[in-house]
Amino acid sequence: MHAGTSKESHVVIVKFPLVLQEFAQAMIMLQRLLFLACCDHSCNVSVQSSLIL
Repeated sequence: MHAGTSKESHVVIVKFPLVLQEFAQAMIMLQRLLFLACCDHSCNVSVQSSLIL
């Protein structure tokens, strides 16, 4: 039973970087979409000011 739990934790450790990588890629895509949308509506300045606040 103890060996089973350690094996499960090892699987989580192996999968965790992959999940982080997918999350990072999703965030980058989201930022690109937001940037493109703001460029289309020419509200880049308002978005940058809201990010600073």
